Amino acid sequence: ISISAAVAPVEWKGKKLNLVDVPGYFDFIGEMMGPLRVCEGALIVVGSVSGLTVGAEKAWDNSTKYGVSKCFTINQMDREHANFQKTLTQLRDKFGTEVVPVLLPIGEGLSCKGVVNVLENKAYEAAGKACKEVPVPAGMQDEIRVAREEIMEAVAGTDEELMEKFFGEGELSDEEILKGLRIGLQDGSIVPVGCCAGLGGLGVAPLMDILAAYMPSPAGREAKGVNPKNDQAETRTCAENQPFSAMVFKTIVDKFVGKMSLFKVLSGTLTAATPLYNANQDRPEKAGNIFVLRGKEQIG
Repeated sequence: ISISAAVAPVEWKGKKLNLVDVPGYFDFIGEMMGPLRVCEGALIVVGSVSGLTVGAEKAWDNSTKYGVSKCFTINQMDREHANFQKTLTQLRDKFGTEVVPVLLPIGEGLSCKGVVNVLENKAYEAAGKACKEVPVPAGMQDEIRVAREEIMEAVAGTDEELMEKFFGEGELSDEEILKGLRIGLQDGSIVPVGCCAGLGGLGVAPLMDILAAYMPSPAGREAKGVNPKNDQAETRTCAENQPFSAMVFKTIVDKFVGKMSLFKVLSGTLTAATPLYNANQDRPEKAGNIFVLRGKEQIG
């Protein structure tokens, strides 16, 4: 129900995930466009009862347009009439067989109590706000096996060596699946699907594990642009030893603070002393106060 983009950096198991929460309603799609241009991956949230919506379709279209890796999560699995399989089928009918489930719900609706990570063959249940590992339900083994085979088929299509091994042996190792998933996410040939119940935290921790393990990192990525001073094309690598460059994706006007620009560092390092050049205004700028936003909280 949000109407504007908000930033939520999260420290998760030794990694930092910079999340940008954007509105899902089609009316506020403008708040999605800017952040998508600076994100490596998009987690598209779909309701387990409402199913595929116009907002989710537009999120897919724009993520594809900007070359952003995509991942779905089917939310509200604890709601009455929740139907994971029906929603998954909608996604696959619309977007193709590259959409593969990596998390499966343990039960549905009011009986939903956890999720199974297909890649690890491990089950997790919510324990208050925490998450605990539990034995995999015996009745889910066939469902897990089918989902794992679908993942391996998708992974095999990302690399010729993996394809030869899969067709020759019918199985891929965990390391090979990890390699193929990362390749597939990067080029858009694989779109993982998770599930959770966000309000109670059910399945959120396993979903975060998926994002941290498989979503692309900005480190080493290249950004292409045009030098405004000589109109020459340039490429910058996301590394500290590069010249500083950044892209502003949102400006907030605060009556107490003034204007705040949210930006992604594309290369180099920013300090209060870093000389800045505003390409749109053709003038130098000063960084002023530098801090990280978490919602409305300013972290120095």
